[in-house]
Amino acid sequence: MRHIISSIAISLSLVFAGSTAMGAGFALYEFSARGNAMGGAVVANKAEAASLAVNPALITQIDGSQIQAGATFVIPHSTTEVSGLPALGAETKSELKNRVFVLPNIYATYQASENVFLGLAGFSRFGLGGEYKNADTWAGSAIAYKFDVLSYSLTPTIAAKVTDELSLAAGMEVMWLDFSEQKRLATTRIKVQGDGISWGGNLSAFYKPLWAEKWGFGFAYRTKTRHIVDGTADVNGTSSDVRGSVALPDSITFGASFAPTEKLTLEAGVVETFWSSYDAIRMEDFPTAGDLTVEEKYYKDVYRLNLGAEYALNNNWDLRAGYVFDKSPTNKDYMDTLVPVGDRHILNAGLGYKKDNWGIDFSYSYLIGKDMSGKTEFTYPNNPAFGPLADTTVHPDMKYTNADTHMIGLTFKYAFGQHFLRGNK
Repeated sequence: MRHIISSIAISLSLVFAGSTAMGAGFALYEFSARGNAMGGAVVANKAEAASLAVNPALITQIDGSQIQAGATFVIPHSTTEVSGLPALGAETKSELKNRVFVLPNIYATYQASENVFLGLAGFSRFGLGGEYKNADTWAGSAIAYKFDVLSYSLTPTIAAKVTDELSLAAGMEVMWLDFSEQKRLATTRIKVQGDGISWGGNLSAFYKPLWAEKWGFGFAYRTKTRHIVDGTADVNGTSSDVRGSVALPDSITFGASFAPTEKLTLEAGVVETFWSSYDAIRMEDFPTAGDLTVEEKYYKDVYRLNLGAEYALNNNWDLRAGYVFDKSPTNKDYMDTLVPVGDRHILNAGLGYKKDNWGIDFSYSYLIGKDMSGKTEFTYPNNPAFGPLADTTVHPDMKYTNADTHMIGLTFKYAFGQHFLRGNK
């Protein structure tokens, strides 16, 4: 049982380290169509209800109440090559099947008084998904060939205008995490699934100086969350209960905006994510609390740079564009099949239409992944089927190529008793 649990720990470690080839590691930033179109550079300029996901302090710009809902549709593609895993599959290369993943979001803001504002948001901050072709003959299936992980956060927030120039906000985060992952080791098939709930929080600020009204500055911090995950492991039809823990990283976001004209808004920003806090997955039998195993990942702290622009074509239409460079935290000595991409470049464009109390936004993003080569670590189970390889740790070569992703965002919004044309300061 020890080596089955060990393989489960490795599987979960890889699951939580993956992504749908979007944010570096497995972070997500697709919070609204407007934000997508501007590359996430919406930390320090015009507010929308979706600011609750990026910089909640911005909602002090929104008079009255607003609701906003939408989704981003994600279509990833990549090829992974694993060389040096004998007895596990004849083929060394496989690519992801065509799948569409949906990231839904919903936001609501309410002005409680002249200087106090409330918000409630639901969105995904971490997630991954994918399934490789030719799973029965591909050596990499021993690491993982199918995976789906989704987090969903609910974040109640309070924001206040401290002065005419400075707004501050604080919020609580309740994060639900659900996962399912499958792997194949020769004739052994393993499926792991489970979920858990954790708590965190966020602090944010927005500063718009009266002495430099064309400028704006934003800051947001989200805390680390530690999840206790309860689930089951199915090994060739036999199920057992397992429990694990994983720490998801904290992050800091900065943004600076500049409006050279009344119609044009520009912003540049950076997100620093402290992936080094994601140190290991710890799995054990439950409820006996035996056979404890640890799988290290050795991730690195990384940054994400973004640039965005928005131009008001007229009173109804806005044009938007953005660019993102997303640094990968993956250690080249500990690669896996579920993060089939290196550093990312993301090109974004979109438009928005507003009339009276309602509006709609659309975005398209194209992610280009950099090829990446390195190694991974794999331990053969202590099973006679693997002969002299049983209980042996090897470091096969691994390579990611042809990684790209298409993302389409759509958002609907409505302002109660307030026209969008004059609702945001």
